[in-house]
Amino acid sequence: MDECAERCLAGGQCIRGDLEDRKDFVCLCPRCYYGSICQHNTELFSFTLETLLTYDLYSLSVAVQQVFSSLLIIIPAILFVIGALNNVCCYATFNRTKPLLVGIGHYLRTVSIINELALLSLLLKLIHTVFSIKGHIVHHTMNTISCKILSYFLSCTSRMSYWLMGMVAVERVYVTWYLKGTWLKSPRIAKCIIATIIVGIVVSNIHEVIFYQSIEDPKSSDTNNSTWCVTSYPSIIATYNQANVILNYIMPFLINFLSTIILTILIIRKKWAIATKKISEHSHTLQNMRATFHSYRNLFTENKELILAPLITMLPQLFSLPQFILSFSLACQELKVSWQRYLLIVSYFITYLPQVLSYKLYVSPSSFYKKEFNLTKLGKKITKWQKKIVKKTETTSVTLNKSTNQAMATIQ
Repeated sequence: MDECAERCLAGGQCIRGDLEDRKDFVCLCPRCYYGSICQHNTELFSFTLETLLTYDLYSLSVAVQQVFSSLLIIIPAILFVIGALNNVCCYATFNRTKPLLVGIGHYLRTVSIINELALLSLLLKLIHTVFSIKGHIVHHTMNTISCKILSYFLSCTSRMSYWLMGMVAVERVYVTWYLKGTWLKSPRIAKCIIATIIVGIVVSNIHEVIFYQSIEDPKSSDTNNSTWCVTSYPSIIATYNQANVILNYIMPFLINFLSTIILTILIIRKKWAIATKKISEHSHTLQNMRATFHSYRNLFTENKELILAPLITMLPQLFSLPQFILSFSLACQELKVSWQRYLLIVSYFITYLPQVLSYKLYVSPSSFYKKEFNLTKLGKKITKWQKKIVKKTETTSVTLNKSTNQAMATIQ
């Protein structure tokens, strides 16, 4: 038994068998690492796609592997197409003059671009993962570049989206608290903040480009040269990476959470005060407590857009919460149990739902943004197309009714 720096990763020890056979060895992996060469890291918040997909792409029957591989490409492809439709509509909405008069419009326009880049990175990353594990990518340099860049882009785009939505929440609090305030909602300030967030995320995650590497599985067959896109962090960088992951999740979540609470309280207090004043002025017209209850209920109904807006900004973090909790609770486990792997895989895809449904989340709930979208060329075409469908449906319905009436008349 000796130290295998060239074969076993993460400081794993190697037990040699036949000294003449390079593939006859076993790696004894340190805690929280597993795999034929200790390539999979399951430390806190260190799960990668390769870690989650290893057993299903490498250990199952050929037929099951083919089905699983196809699903891993088809599902993100569908998400990418649906997301493209939503994000194009979002970009068209927030690229108009009125939304860009305030900072929120700039944040949401940037988010629509970053969302689609995240979905594209996810699709390309999964294609690369499946093909590399199957041994279909033989060009080592291209494989290494794809491994580094796609993993890096996937991390950066998701974290940029979290921070930008946090800034949307902060600006809404500022505008509600300081009705005459103009500083934070200035487009110039928003552009500076966007640039700062993008540069900050790009720089703080640069270690991924450095330490991600594509390695060949020395135990793969000669006809199937499997490769793995893995990280090999020194201990200090591993600690920094964990802190970076936690910071980029917790901080935007706290910003959104606190902003949502503050904004909801401010809106309800202001609207409640107005409603209470009206009720007190017309108390003689109210017959009983039931009428008062209806007045308060109408308060929430009439201002539901204002109350729901801060909650919507929290959705990216809320959709990421299952993965965050599972990554914490399943840390340092080998994930041999199927339900654990599948739960993590499902939670991983769930985190991208806000990127897929951006139009439904950020445009549809707002009457102002929906009106702006309808004024775009794309919105006008969709409206025209919808009217044609409605008209065609009505014509078909009238024709069917006439045919039915004629048939009934003939029978009679």
